[in-house]
Order: sequence, then C-alpha cells, then structure tokens
Amino acid sequence: STTHTIANTPDPTLYQSERYGDFSYQFTVPNGAYNVKLKFAEIYWSSPGQRVFNVTINGTPVLTGFDIIAAAGAPYTAIDETFPVTVTGSSITIQFSTGAANLPKVSAVEINPSSAVSVQISPTTTSLYASQAQQFTASVTGSTNTAVNWTFSPQVGTLTASGLYTAPASITSAQTVHVTATSQAASTQSAVATVNLLPPAGSFAPIFVNAGGNAYTDTLGNSWAADESFTGGQSASTTHTITNTPNPTLYQTERYGDFSYQFTVPNGSYSVILKFAEIYWSSPAQRVFNVAINGTAVLTKISAIEIKAASGVGIQISPTSASPLAGQSQQFGATVTGTTNLGVTWTYSPQVGSLVTSGATAGLYTAPASIASTQKVLVTATSVADTTQFSTAAVSLIAPFSPILVNSGGPTYTDSLAQVWSADENFIGGLTASTTKSIANTADPTLYRTERYGDFSYQFSVANGSYNVVLKFAEIYWTTAGQRVFNVSINGTPVLTNFDIIAAAGAPLTAIDKTFPVTVTNNQVTIQFTSGSADLPKISAIQIH
Repeated sequence: STTHTIANTPDPTLYQSERYGDFSYQFTVPNGAYNVKLKFAEIYWSSPGQRVFNVTINGTPVLTGFDIIAAAGAPYTAIDETFPVTVTGSSITIQFSTGAANLPKVSAVEINPSSAVSVQISPTTTSLYASQAQQFTASVTGSTNTAVNWTFSPQVGTLTASGLYTAPASITSAQTVHVTATSQAASTQSAVATVNLLPPAGSFAPIFVNAGGNAYTDTLGNSWAADESFTGGQSASTTHTITNTPNPTLYQTERYGDFSYQFTVPNGSYSVILKFAEIYWSSPAQRVFNVAINGTAVLTKISAIEIKAASGVGIQISPTSASPLAGQSQQFGATVTGTTNLGVTWTYSPQVGSLVTSGATAGLYTAPASIASTQKVLVTATSVADTTQFSTAAVSLIAPFSPILVNSGGPTYTDSLAQVWSADENFIGGLTASTTKSIANTADPTLYRTERYGDFSYQFSVANGSYNVVLKFAEIYWTTAGQRVFNVSINGTPVLTNFDIIAAAGAPLTAIDKTFPVTVTNNQVTIQFTSGSADLPKISAIQIH
C-alpha cells in the first residue's frame, strides 16, 4: 500500500492498496452476463516498461502485455479496464500472470450484472475559472426511468440536483473535480465528467519538466519537476558530458518513443521551449521525427546538418522543389554570388529520370516515362569556383493515384464491392487488436473486426490535389459511451474532437464511417490519432479516394 495521492479518481483509497505477484481471484455467481471491472494504479514503479503482465478471465485473455503506466499516462494515476463476461459454470476466475517485466497487480475488483441501462454525460470535460458555471446533462437509455443522481468529488464549488456545477469564487491552484451522474434505475451505471479548475491567468507559474528525469534545480534557480504529464513513451539517460549548456543534467535524460505531453493552462499566449540533445545515436539522419503543439506542426523532418567554413561564395537553386508527373520536365536554375565564375556542375541522385548537365538547358530535369512508386530525387547545383558550396532541390515523383484502402490492424481483404484492402501499412506507433463478434450496419464486417489503437498516425504519399479521407470505426472493446473518447487530425487540422464511437454509432459493435475532404499541397496525407478524455484512440480501416 501507499499513502501517495492518486489522480484521475474520486476514490483514491481504492487505488492506494494492491495485491501483487502471480495470483487469482475466484467468485461464485449465478450463470449469466456480467461486467468485470479491474482497477489499477501504479504505486511502486515510475516509468513504463517496468511492470508488464497478463490477465485472463475464465481462461480467456483480456489483458496481454498490460503496462499500467503506459495505459494511464503516469504513475499514481487510476485507470479502470472493463470486460463483459458470460458465465456458464457458476464462477468467475480472474488470473493474473507474469509478463515481460516484474509482477502483476490489481487495486480493486468490481463485478456487476450486465445491464441494458447506460448513462452518458455531456459535456465530458470542461475548464472553468473562478465562479464560472457549467450545466451538465445526462441521458439514460435502456429504462423508462431516466432520472439520475448528481454527485461530485472533491466537493470544491457547488453542484445542484439538476447538474449545474459552479466553480468556487477563488481558485488559487489548478485542480480537477469529477462530476458523476448515476442512474436511479440501475445504480451500478454512471458516467463521469471532468472539470478543470483554472487559476487566474495572472497567477500562472511557469512549467518546468525534466523529461525522463528527476526533480532538478538549474543554475538560474528554476525548479524542474520530475517527469510528469506524459502519455506513452519510455525514459533513458546517460552520464556522458553535454556541451553547449550550463545545465547538462537536463539533457542527460529523455523521454523517447511515440508519446505526448499535456498541460492545463489558462487561455493566453505562451512560449514553449523544447530542449534536445542526442545521447544515443552518433550521426545525422539516425533519428528523424516530428513535433506538433495543439495539432500544429512545429518541427518536421531534418535529414542532415552541415557545418562548413565560409568562402564568400554563395549559391541558390530555383525552384527548391517540384512535383512533375511521368514524362514532365522542370527547368532548374542556379544563382552564384561572391565570385566572377558563375559556372555550376549539375548532378542528381538517385539517377531516376534524366538531367541536362550542360548547354543552354542545363538544369532541365525530366521525370521518367513511367512512375511505378512514389519517390524523391535530389537535384544539386555545385559552384565551380568553390566546390564546397552547393544548393539542392527536391523533386517528388508521384505515382499515378489509385484509391488507398488500408485494413487497420488486419490482413489483406477483398470487400463486397471487389475492392482489395491492403494489410495494415504506413502507420507509426500503436498496437493491434481484433474480435470475432458480429458487426452491425455494414456489408463488410471483416473490416471493422480489426483495429490499430493507441497514440499513432498514418502517412500516405499522394499527388497534390483534392481527396476524400474516409475513417471507418466500430467499438469492439468497450460497451458504453464515454469509455473511449479521442481526437483525430488530418495534415494538422482537427477533424474529430472528443470523438466517441459508441455515442456516434449508437451502440458497440456497430460500424460508422466519417468522411473528410482534404486539399493536399505537400504531397502527403498525415492522419494523427491522439488521446482524449478516455482510454486510447483506434481506427478500423482507412480509405482515401
């Protein structure tokens, strides 16, 4: 057990104790349908990968390679996992077994009869300043009694019997309040909304986080918190000397992988400073990645870094990029400054297509007559006066477009229209899962029985132009609305915010498609799935046409 504070729950006491090791629970129950809820919070380890284990219920695996911190986003943070179970042998046996790291654990076990009654709260999250109010509403399905009881925890501010929450008159520090609507028809069924209480903008204290590391005070007296507010990723460190900083300790630790950080702040203008030092790889191009802040790309790919002595000679190529179709040409030009010798040498790599290297049309690149796959060619103009000075243009060769069909998390599949969906590809991050259950509202249930889930993205190369991106969803794990809520952006633009598959489709195991028009100007479609207020994002299939 621990006395440490537990986040993300109105009942932290339940998560401050645990049973751990290789163990099981067995309960005698009448045959029938039940929901088994397992409650977890990591109270010993501090980073993902340190406890990874498995759970089965009545012999069926329900959690495989489960990592509490990775799932909850942080240690000392509550997370519940709910599983529907049909009992035919008058007992429920829950087996916890060792996985890849350390020993299994659980904080609490809850078993309820399955109920046709479900509760949905709206909105699921809100942020309020002092004295501001939010009216919450609850919808109850599966019963003629649609009444709910409203409660909140901790009891900061006020809540009326009709669901009107009012923030306190004074908020000195950011904190979270949970508002719960519980069905009067079935007291085991409830929905929870999160209220973020924000201090006045003028009272904002700068945020300092030592990613992957411990608390640290820098040379200016700033106190950096131990790593916090992250979702996903792993930590690493080095004892190697770090140059170019008076605070090398900050750069000797890191969080790496596909991950995110989320901080609650008052609305306003901020400067976000990201600190980097490469402590694993030894040369450029071995780590190339992207960063977005609130959905806007702020760092994109870099291929190399060059440091060279200045000679006074400069060279500039124009244009710096082009996207010719098969057989089309692009004339490149080069401007040399700092010398009377204006000559350049033209080269290209890889040698796909052709490049005129001398004469009146020197720098004329022609794409090959046939482009079988999308690729890039670099056209380079090098100064004759100073061969260390050069400039490069990127030529994007785009294959003729044919509709993109991807069966997320699944194998190749031919649908009812004879369209061939490729096996899962072009993804970054995430995990896969599947079901054998029936899927409603579709002629192609196979597409919706597999999924990619987690925080992940897909990236496809396409010719510039206008497209429709179709995202296909069906909830195959959770059973009620509010249990999975997430966000999706396409090329940095949010297209789904706080998306709840069950709420949108009307039921679990029910197909729903969302279509978005996209204008492409950079030869690619990037679809980013990020966590929202509950669980992790998912996708069943992707179509681009």
